[in-house]
Amino acid sequence: MKKIIFSLFVVLTLLMGVNLELKSQTPPDCQGPDCGPWAIVGDGTKTIAINDGCSLVVQFEVRLCNGVAEFRILGWSQTGVNCTLYSAQTLKEMAFVGILEGFGGNAALCGEGTATTVHIFIGSCVYEQVCTYSYPGPPMISCNPSGTTPPELALSTRTTRRHIPCGTVCCKTIFEVCRINKPSGGSYVKATQIGPSVSYGSCVSTDPLPPGAICLPICN
Repeated sequence: MKKIIFSLFVVLTLLMGVNLELKSQTPPDCQGPDCGPWAIVGDGTKTIAINDGCSLVVQFEVRLCNGVAEFRILGWSQTGVNCTLYSAQTLKEMAFVGILEGFGGNAALCGEGTATTVHIFIGSCVYEQVCTYSYPGPPMISCNPSGTTPPELALSTRTTRRHIPCGTVCCKTIFEVCRINKPSGGSYVKATQIGPSVSYGSCVSTDPLPPGAICLPICN
């Protein structure tokens, strides 16, 4: 059985000024029996500090399904002046870490109780669009591939990478969560992935894609 262990207090160090976004979406339910409705908690976002001036904001919903907490990631955006152009796969892993860290604060201590099972769903296919903005004067926006351009940004030059959902899919990943006490006080969350992520659906897009766009999986 494949297990991937995340140390959720590791500091992520990023460089360069960018804005990254996964367009808000509604992935398929991967609906199971006895699942409650999806609900928004608070403002429906989780902000993950990556480093000074850079953060990842994750949009999500939550529900209980047969007594198991399930999270559905609807989208993400990364903005700041000290970030880098990370891949959709890396941003997905950062989103997982942030959600599990926020949820696992009340989990049992590792080795002293039963670990908490958590399911996370995400749309598992995207195509990438990179845009460059040039200021001052009238904004010059160039995107590859073409398509809907993101909102204008009031900066002299900025590069944006967006990950736009495509295909009819959802991706399910199962984790077990527990806590480990730190010598200095408090605790951090340990999350172990149980088995590989499972994808439902296809990366074949039923909607036309911009010229040059390729619909790619990010489930595994």
